[in-house]
Amino acid sequence: MTANAPQTTSLPRTPQRPRRLDLQAIFSWLLADGIVEKDKVKLHFAQAQGILKNAAGSMHPLTAVAQCKLLSNQPPHRLLTLDVLSEWCAAKVGLPFIRIDPLKIDFTRVADVMSASYAARFNILPVDISATTLTVATADPFATEWEAEIAKVSRRRVELVLANPLDIAQYISQFFSLAKSIRDASKTNAQDLALRNNFEQLVELGKANKQFDANDQHIVNIVDWLWGYAFEQRASDIHLEPKREFAVIRFRIDGVLH
Repeated sequence: MTANAPQTTSLPRTPQRPRRLDLQAIFSWLLADGIVEKDKVKLHFAQAQGILKNAAGSMHPLTAVAQCKLLSNQPPHRLLTLDVLSEWCAAKVGLPFIRIDPLKIDFTRVADVMSASYAARFNILPVDISATTLTVATADPFATEWEAEIAKVSRRRVELVLANPLDIAQYISQFFSLAKSIRDASKTNAQDLALRNNFEQLVELGKANKQFDANDQHIVNIVDWLWGYAFEQRASDIHLEPKREFAVIRFRIDGVLH
């Protein structure tokens, strides 16, 4: 009786341009860059496959690789965190990498470009908009079937950047929810204000001495988010700097006032 040969996990070849960013492409690139050792790549590939398979919901392949907690085979042998992998992946596909900073995003303007459900469907997030260009953060540089439609709707050229997939997922829900709160607060209080929508200028006082009701639920939502953001960033202070027509909100993080 002949014993069955042990099963092995093979690492398939990767086409030059895959239709989706997947484990096959990621590990092929990691191997090509010498970040993972050749004799261990199949083991790590199988580990990441298992993490994806057992994930409770949809999981990005970079997240699965990050959860393997691998150390780079290249000096300085740093841990392959999701941020490290995302930045490395951006360089591999020739896209800029950004760390999404909600304090610098005019989120009510970018939220007008698409719905929250549309953004969640493709795991994309508008992060900047100008007269001619719409900058969109994506976690999959190859999934661009939405690009032509958004370019047509926004009447702007779409510029892609790569970001941490967990950051995109987190801020999709927050940005669109807060954009709605600000719009509803403005409508509820019948303010004729040019409300500045980044978080450094959330509170505009107006020239007619009109003020938002602090008990309004939409205002409560915004303040709750500010508290939550300050906590996540480990801010020690929140500074409110009233101006004639608006107030600047700043955070002290690690001793530095931002």
